[in-house]
Formats: sequence, structure tokens, C-alpha cells
Amino acid sequence: MIDKGNQEEVKTTSSDKNKQKELSRQERREQKEILERENKYRKKFKLGTGDIEVLHMARVRHDWQGGKQDLTVRQGDSVEILRVENNPGGMWLARTQTGTYDYDDVQGINNDFPLPPPKISLHPKMSKKLEKDEQEFRKKFKFEGPIKVLHCMMVDASIKKAGGKDLAVVQGEILEIIQLTSGKKALCRNEQGKYGYVPRVVLLQAEGEDVYDDVDHINDIYDNDNVYDHTIH
Repeated sequence: MIDKGNQEEVKTTSSDKNKQKELSRQERREQKEILERENKYRKKFKLGTGDIEVLHMARVRHDWQGGKQDLTVRQGDSVEILRVENNPGGMWLARTQTGTYDYDDVQGINNDFPLPPPKISLHPKMSKKLEKDEQEFRKKFKFEGPIKVLHCMMVDASIKKAGGKDLAVVQGEILEIIQLTSGKKALCRNEQGKYGYVPRVVLLQAEGEDVYDDVDHINDIYDNDNVYDHTIH
């Protein structure tokens, strides 16, 4: 005669095993769905097959209802910044905490983090071009000594028409700051190796960089008191 207590124990053990199998199958389905979704994003945004590097964590400034090329986010959401160049103008490639990838408007997120330097090609032809650009820069700006990058900053507004010693810039572009020549302008270099002055009012401050204080530089080489507004020129 089978003991009733043993029967109940067998039933409970069998039920637990079935639940564990079902949970295991569900986890495998979810993992498969996540992998398929990520592969779709990799293909769409040309992210390759290697590890995806997270450049920065940023916080969303305000609610935004996304469209075909941007994320739907809420104020205070955290997003991972995956790519700050080779994107549509004024946009960064980001990933939400739920694993959704898309572009995010740089104006809609807090940019209080150090920015990565622009990548400059070292192809032999490009290298010669950069050397030529540097020689022209030294002659034009009467710049002596080593060229040192103080930090990198992002452009907050496009300036399409720039003449003389000024540098044309595009919103979202990252520049290397070579010299803070006055309280109004900075001497910058873009990712193509071009040099020129950029109004400091259109440069976003990086965390830990006290770059908006007036600077009386001993080697100031240019000071333009023209006032630039925050609109596109």
C-alpha cells in the first residue's frame, strides 16, 4: 500500500520539475527574441558583430515622442550613447535601458561628460594632407611650439559660413580645443584636421572642464569682439 504522504511528495516534485522546464523554455524564448532584436539593430546601424562599446551614460532632459529616426524617451530616462559620429546631423546613436536602439537628439540629453576625440585617418595620403594643413595653420596663425589638445567639446549650433580665420562647424560635431584665445573664441581643430576659431558660446562644456571662465592667455593670438548668437549662420 502506497503512503499518501509519499504520493503528495511525488506530485509536488513532478510539478516543480514541470515549472522549472517551463521557465527554462520561456527564458530560452526570451533570450532568442533579445538576440534576434539586437542582430536586427546591428544590421540596421552597421554595428558589426563584435562587442558594442558604450561611450557614455546620459540622462534625457524632456519627454520626446520618437519617429522613424529617433527614440521615444521620457524625462529622466537614462540612455547609453553608442556612437557620436557618422550619424544624421545633430543626432547620436543611443540605446535605452529596455534594449531599444535609435538616434537621439543631442539637444534632448545632458552632455555633462568628457567627449571622445575625433578620429583622424592615418592613411598615407591623409597624413600628408594633415601635415600640409598643419604647416598652413602655423603660418596663418603664427603658431609656434607643440600643438596640444586641451580637451574636446561638442558644437551646439551650426556655423555654415565662416571666413578668414574662423572655422565652419556643424551641430553635433566634436572639436579638439587647441587654445582658449579669449573669453569669446577658442582655437579648434576638426576631424578633417582643419584649424580655426569657433565662438565659445556654441561649444558645450564637458564635465570637469572650467572652460567658460575668461582667459588672459600669454600667447593670445586673436581676439574678435563680434557677438555671435545661437542661430545658424
